Amino acid sequence: MQLAVELMERGSHQVEMSDEGLMTEDVEACVRVVLKALQKCDLPAAEIAAWCTTMLANDAVGFIAREPLESLRQRFPTDPAR
Repeated sequence: MQLAVELMERGSHQVEMSDEGLMTEDVEACVRVVLKALQKCDLPAAEIAAWCTTMLANDAVGFIAREPLESLRQRFPTDPAR
């Protein structure tokens, strides 16, 4: 999960520097692997939600895997009243 955060930070910066948004699909493909694993793992919901929030915050361009990250974050609410 930590490597995915580094990938998001560095990869989104690279996408930001590219006029054509090169590497967007490559970064998203890597993130999707981690997202798929997190949907099946037994980590605490708060940890998964926090990771999604961190990933979204480290996306310099604001659109890399945004929808699946937000969807996963909503799937694992941390508020017990939900």
